[in-house]
Amino acid sequence: MKISIKKRYILLVAFSVFFQLETFSQVGKEITIGTKYKIASKILNTERTYIVNLPDSYNSEGTQTYPVIVIIDGGYYFNLFTGIIGEMSNNEQVPEMIIIGLLKVDRVKDYTPTNSIISLNGNKDENYLKTSGASKLFLDFIEKELLVEIDNKYRTNSFNVMVGQSFGGLLVATSYLSSRTLFGGYIAIDPSFWWDNQYIVKEIDNINIKKIENNYFYLSSANKYENFSGATHIFELNRNSHDTFYSKLMSKGISYSNIRIQYLEEENHSTSPLLSLYNGLKFIYKDYFLKDIQTKSIDQIKAYYKKKYGGKFLPPESIINNIAYSHLRNEDSRELAIQFFKLNTLNYPNSFNAFDSLGEAYLFVNDKNKALENYEKSLRLNPNSENTKQAIEKLKKE
Repeated sequence: MKISIKKRYILLVAFSVFFQLETFSQVGKEITIGTKYKIASKILNTERTYIVNLPDSYNSEGTQTYPVIVIIDGGYYFNLFTGIIGEMSNNEQVPEMIIIGLLKVDRVKDYTPTNSIISLNGNKDENYLKTSGASKLFLDFIEKELLVEIDNKYRTNSFNVMVGQSFGGLLVATSYLSSRTLFGGYIAIDPSFWWDNQYIVKEIDNINIKKIENNYFYLSSANKYENFSGATHIFELNRNSHDTFYSKLMSKGISYSNIRIQYLEEENHSTSPLLSLYNGLKFIYKDYFLKDIQTKSIDQIKAYYKKKYGGKFLPPESIINNIAYSHLRNEDSRELAIQFFKLNTLNYPNSFNAFDSLGEAYLFVNDKNKALENYEKSLRLNPNSENTKQAIEKLKKE
C-alpha cells in the first residue's frame, strides 16, 4: 500500500510522540519543552512574552553554537513545531536549533505593513482591522531587542530563521523584502499576500535584490477553502498573490536554489503548517549536509562549510565521526582517519566523544601515549564514562 508523504510524516511524528511519552512515563518526572520569559520592549513600549526550547545537546556542548528559529504566533505553534524540529534534527535532516516562540498580542497591528480596513472577502471591517499597519515597528523589536537578548543569553551562531502563517507569513515576507540582515531563512505558510491590494507583491519593485539574493525563502500555498464564505474568490485572490510574488522575484534574478513555492493541494489554511515547516526547513537547510561528503578531502569539507550560510556552521560532528571510522576500518587509511577525528576535536573541543574516538584511533595505530592522552581528555569531559575509565586503566597497565 502506498502512503502519501503527508501520512508518512504524520505517522512518524505520532510514533515519535508515543515513544517519547513511553520513555517519559517511566521516569515519573514532569516534562517541559520550553521556558517562558518576558522582555520589556522600549520600541513597543510594552512587555512581550516568548518561549525558549534549547537543543538536547546544549548543556553538554559547552562551546557549540546553534542557529535560531523564531516562531511567529509561538503560543499556538510552539508544541507542534518543537516536535517536528526535534525529530528532524535527531534524523540529521537539519541542525539542532534554539527555538523561540513569540506570543501574539495584536496580530493585525503587529503583522501587517500598511493600514487597511479591507478584509479578505473584499468588505470593510473597520472594527477588526483598525489597528493594522505597525509591522515595521514589530520587526524593529524582533531585530533590535528580542534577537539581541537571545544572542546575549545563549550560544547562537547568527543564522536565524523566521516562520509564520497567514498574517504571520505576511510579516515574514515583509522582513525578507526589507533587506534586514539578521535573518538568513524565511518560511511563509499560506501567507496573506492579498493584504491591501497585494501590497507586498508591489514592494518587490522597490527593493535592492542584491541585498536579499543569498537568503532562503520558502512559500507554501494552501488550496482547500471550502469552509470560507466566498471560497472561490478567496482562493483565487490568495493563490494569485503567491504566484505573482514568486514569479516576480524569479524574474528579478532570485535563484531557484534560494526561493521555493509549494502548492499544498490537499491542505487548507489551518492544516498547512505541519508540512510547510517540515518542507521549509528541508529547503533552507538543503545545503547543510555536503553531498557525497565521504568522498571529499578535509580541505574540501572545510572550504564548503566556510562558504555556505556565511560560514556560520561547522561540519556536523556525527558525520565527520562516521567518515573517520570508515577510514579507521581500512588499514591503508588510518592516518587519514586520525585527521578526521582531529577535525572534530578542534571544532567541538567540549565533546567527550570526539576525544574518545581520537583515542581509539591512536590505539589502532599503536600510539598508546596519544591514545591515553585523548582518553584522559575525554574522561575529564565525561567523568562517568566507565568504558573510558577501563580503556585508561588497561593502557596504564601495559
